Amino acid sequence: MTDLDIVRHYYDLMGQDRFEEANEMLAADVVLHETPDVPFGGDYHGIEGVSGLFGKVTQVLDLSIAKIDLLDAGDTIVVCLVACFKSQATGEVVNMQVVELIRVRNGKIAEIDIYYKKPSAVAALWHK
Repeated sequence: MTDLDIVRHYYDLMGQDRFEEANEMLAADVVLHETPDVPFGGDYHGIEGVSGLFGKVTQVLDLSIAKIDLLDAGDTIVVCLVACFKSQATGEVVNMQVVELIRVRNGKIAEIDIYYKKPSAVAALWHK
């Protein structure tokens, strides 16, 4: 599988709620970077860290992807997507462009760096 195939398969599994299989595609020392501008910001290390982040977020927000494009940029796969964030408390929805930079090493996802178009809108949903 190419790096692009690996990332595409990871997102396919995540979209099907097949999280355990998706986690198998992560390197043991994976690092996920979230902007400090969201309540769940910070760096998450290892498969447990990444799983913990998703668990934390999905306790407050329902997440779905409306559109996704993947671009092979050499040593990085660029993921351009439109994410739908829905507050479980209020039902309010924010659709937003998100860019993720993903690096694959030895056939596993080793790093995920996430950029939101407007992180304050996601943060506002968190606090309602």
